[in-house]
Amino acid sequence: MLAILGAVLVFSMYVNGMQTLIGGVAVSEDEKKVLFSLLGHKWTVPAALLVIYLVASIFVVSDFFFKEMKYPWWLWGLTFLCFIIQGVSTYLGRKAASQSLIRACDVSLPVCGFLAAVLTGVLLVSFAPWSSSAPIFSPFNLMFGIMVFLASRTLGMIYVLARCSKMEGDAASDIASRCQSRLKVTSSGFILVLITFAACTFFRDGYDPGNSPVSVWWMALVLLAGLLAIMAGIGRTVLRNKPSFFITGLGVVLVITVLMIAVK
Repeated sequence: MLAILGAVLVFSMYVNGMQTLIGGVAVSEDEKKVLFSLLGHKWTVPAALLVIYLVASIFVVSDFFFKEMKYPWWLWGLTFLCFIIQGVSTYLGRKAASQSLIRACDVSLPVCGFLAAVLTGVLLVSFAPWSSSAPIFSPFNLMFGIMVFLASRTLGMIYVLARCSKMEGDAASDIASRCQSRLKVTSSGFILVLITFAACTFFRDGYDPGNSPVSVWWMALVLLAGLLAIMAGIGRTVLRNKPSFFITGLGVVLVITVLMIAVK
């Protein structure tokens, strides 16, 4: 249950990926207005799912929470703070009377979008038996967090491309052009980190091969299907200019579900 919920949460982080495009992909004021119109109040979805994941975690692993008391509550707090800042910045983004406040929102949104994605990934994988007592300092956890960020940015770019293709105007066209060029780098990094994390998980010392996709056929099939869906979705977007948001998103959900089951 936690693995599936966590995978859906990672998929919803495409909103955070969209936020990281402010100032880099969306440069001019008109381009930022277009991106803000696409963002809307979508940040509430991953925030709500994170709350649900926290509550579900408490019930599923209550002994860990209430007896060991080693779980980093401050990390949850920092992650939720990022979402709060995102909400305020999205609301004030183009409505603030002060130009300095608008510029502050333009800076806080990509920063908090990045931090929220990475910290959420760290939280999702920190139940792993080999995680350290301070999950944020675990290279294994950080790798998963970076993977979540790259997945969110990849999905965010594909979503923006899909929406901008139906919009008119130079601003939407310029955003789409920059997304196309940067998607190649971001998606390549995502796939590379994904494969590296999977290798570190399945060939780690002390790992129980009984949970490995190599020995559990259904996990192997789901993992393979997820990888194929990710590459097919990215390939259609980059090579054929046909943004495949849901195909790529389905692949992300499948792969993250298997990885979260494997690390538990």
